[in-house]
Amino acid sequence: TLIGCLCGVIPAVRVVLGEPAQSLHLAWDVPYGSLFLELDPLSGFFLVPVFVLCALAAIYGAGYLEAYRNRKALAPPWFFFNLLVASMVLVILARNGVLFLMAYHLHEHLGQSIAYARTVGVVPPWSQKQGM
Repeated sequence: TLIGCLCGVIPAVRVVLGEPAQSLHLAWDVPYGSLFLELDPLSGFFLVPVFVLCALAAIYGAGYLEAYRNRKALAPPWFFFNLLVASMVLVILARNGVLFLMAYHLHEHLGQSIAYARTVGVVPPWSQKQGM
């Protein structure tokens, strides 16, 4: 996640600083359009804080989850965190209504990841009872 955020912030900053917009346009068998992503200056402006904050959250999360390394499976929390980051990036880059709605729907899975983490005993620090 940290490396992905660092790799993503570089093109975002470049476009904000004046490089031409970059786009990806692929055929897609979904009704109402094709897979169309574009990184323009406005998208880059919003992506920079997303990547920076997600990188910082990954650093914090790695330290926080270290206490659970030998007791819990850590792949699901990282999977859902990566899914959240990817969905936030796709929402910003989407230039197709169907793709935008699909990416926005992925945000709902954050709630599922929190529910899963609590069922296996990983409790976020802000919701722990005093004295634990």
